[in-house]
Amino acid sequence: MGEEEELSLEDLQEMIDEGEEIDLDDLIADVSEEALEKAEDSEREDHCNEYADAMRTALAQEQYHKAWLEARELGKLSYPEYRDEIESCYKECADHGVEPALIHMMEKGISREHNKVKEDAFPYIKELSGRGYIPGFRWLADCYYYGIGCEKDMKSAEKLYFEGMLFDDDDYCREKYRYFHPEPAEFDGGGLIKELVRDMVYTSSDYARLRIGELILEGQISEYAPASAYSLLKPRRSEYASIYKLSWLDFRKYDDGFYFSLLGECMLRGIGTDADPVVALQIFELALEDLEWIVTDPKDEYAKEAIEKTYHEEKDFVEALDRTKRLIQEAKDQIREQGEYNIMTEHNGVVDPEEIFKEWEKEVPLYIKRAAG
Repeated sequence: MGEEEELSLEDLQEMIDEGEEIDLDDLIADVSEEALEKAEDSEREDHCNEYADAMRTALAQEQYHKAWLEARELGKLSYPEYRDEIESCYKECADHGVEPALIHMMEKGISREHNKVKEDAFPYIKELSGRGYIPGFRWLADCYYYGIGCEKDMKSAEKLYFEGMLFDDDDYCREKYRYFHPEPAEFDGGGLIKELVRDMVYTSSDYARLRIGELILEGQISEYAPASAYSLLKPRRSEYASIYKLSWLDFRKYDDGFYFSLLGECMLRGIGTDADPVVALQIFELALEDLEWIVTDPKDEYAKEAIEKTYHEEKDFVEALDRTKRLIQEAKDQIREQGEYNIMTEHNGVVDPEEIFKEWEKEVPLYIKRAAG
């Protein structure tokens, strides 16, 4: 018999009657494998039915976040007959403001390869962008710029292209924003802010983004809440790590002292992310190392370049060093208050900076928050 043919009881009886030799080991293995496959298929089908029933019940009870979770689990089992029902559930959940469902509907309506967005994606992109979901900015800007699903609105498009460039470091937004401001002299505002914006438009300037994040934390750019600074600071090292296949600790630059000090403050105080004094302490220690190096020898070639390119003066590095030392002590005090057991449990018994950074680098959606009023 061919390998794909099933051996029925009648076939087996016929083989016995004809005196054919039967390999019992192979026969048992075939029967066991077939039985296992049938059992797995049956179990999988049972799971599908359970998730589908739970999804329908949640929708009927208007428990939309629960419905989204059940639909997601059902989708993982990949049964084609449920595909349309799952998509219908996603849409209903999105229409009722469930954030992961909104993101799903946005992603379904855009094409990154061709820089295209469908009209029916507009309400989902608009809702997400209104909540501060950074990846939606460029697509909503395109909707306003080209009138996709809405009336053309060049003022809104300009603002969203700028925020996409600023917070997502998006080259597409940078290029589109130049349509509105082809010459540096046309920028509004004066002094440092004007210089920072100019650098952001014409280069992918880490220094400008770092300084803007600092100004937001200090409250000098009142349009954005402090939590927005985290969205400026966090992508930087994760992008470098993915591009160069290096860990954050392997890729160090001469402005890292300021960068790590600000990022550590976000982690310590829970600004734009969950507060975590253990991770904050590791970041502060990196900041301390870099800041001490610059403050100890400010005439060093790289130290001079750091001072010049990060829009700071020598005294700013001294102040940052003192502040970082105070924050280190604050982080240690918080760790003592939490107790060793809680810390070791939370970080799986690991407090090595490499391991903590690895855990912390997990991709999470970045949001900005605008200041009240």
